[in-house]
Amino acid sequence: MKNKFITVIAVLALAAGALSLTACGGGNNDNPQTDTPNAVAPQPSPPADTAPPAPPAQQDAGSRAAGIWVATSVVDIGYGLGEYLVFTTLHATGEGFEEYVWVEDGGIYLTREFTWSAADGIITYHIPDVGDISSEYNVTGDILTMAGDAGTFIYQRVHEDELELFISTTFSDAVGVWAVTTVADIGFGEFEYLVFTVLRADGLGSEEYVWVEDGEIYLSAEFTWAAQNGLITYFFADGSSATSSYSVVDDVLTMTGDAGTFRYERVR
Repeated sequence: MKNKFITVIAVLALAAGALSLTACGGGNNDNPQTDTPNAVAPQPSPPADTAPPAPPAQQDAGSRAAGIWVATSVVDIGYGLGEYLVFTTLHATGEGFEEYVWVEDGGIYLTREFTWSAADGIITYHIPDVGDISSEYNVTGDILTMAGDAGTFIYQRVHEDELELFISTTFSDAVGVWAVTTVADIGFGEFEYLVFTVLRADGLGSEEYVWVEDGEIYLSAEFTWAAQNGLITYFFADGSSATSSYSVVDDVLTMTGDAGTFRYERVR
């Protein structure tokens, strides 16, 4: 069984704060004392062509970027393209965390911590040993869009009440490609067929039913799925669903539901 972990902390509170600018001035009076007691010499005015100092940049509506986000992207891993999920946690306090997860098998291949800031439509990650990476960004509802040198990435917000189920599914041992051989009675006899089941880390799934005798596909289906507390549920486009108990031992996935018990071997 794969050892999978995640260290994402749900932080959905928005940052609040204010910056203040305090100015003070002073100097020595080199003029001789006037006849008026306690007279104070007037302070010289700044030259007309000298601009006043700019106030420090404030964290703009970028505070709306605080939260937990997920995006799907593709990377060239040297021998082809691999699809992965990017979990990004942006704390309102300025800390950040990213985790890159392979969609195919739920394996983690990269994690990193950083700090972040946002102002004037620009969000910047301050990454140790890498430097600053800046992108234009926009938050519309539950969509965060970032556009920079690496391209454009569109993130979906993960709400706090959805987080536990989302994480349980993404890092479930059921993620992968599975196959089982079984028998179906199609009305004029029993025939043997293979079921290929793909359960992706992003919650998408598909099945193909293939006749063993001639290799023909006689049924295929797409669905979304979720797994938590030993139960796995398929959600179909017509609004129906099917729930089974499941377990993974080594490379064997066992599911038991209304249709019976099925034991799948991991293909990858």
